[in-house]
Amino acid sequence: MYGKRRVGKTALLKKIMDERDDCIYFECIQDTLDSNLKLLKEVLSKIFSLPSYVSFDNFESIFEYLNSLNRKLTIIIDEYPYLKKLNHANTIDSQFQNIFDNFSDNLNFILCGSEINMMNELLTEGNPLFGRFT
Repeated sequence: MYGKRRVGKTALLKKIMDERDDCIYFECIQDTLDSNLKLLKEVLSKIFSLPSYVSFDNFESIFEYLNSLNRKLTIIIDEYPYLKKLNHANTIDSQFQNIFDNFSDNLNFILCGSEINMMNELLTEGNPLFGRFT
């Protein structure tokens, strides 16, 4: 999902979450990849009561864990372009390609962002995520 800033994308996603109990919402921040991983772990810790010693080294390990719960979940990743800016252009897309291909038996994903050009790139042939979603 993408569109101009301040048109209600996040409000719409949060409204969906209010009506369902199978959604996990994570808003990326303009910081390091490690900071985003830490924040996502904190979100998951609140939902699943994870012990403090549980750690995740990367996004793949987080989604491998979520997929292993054998529970249908919808993962909402808001401000996805913030993750893309932290790495080489397609690095995070390539990681999510691996996640979509290997850890999505029980997971549905919603990627959201305001940077229209960057979100449009996800739909172009040659991008690692091309053809993996609509």
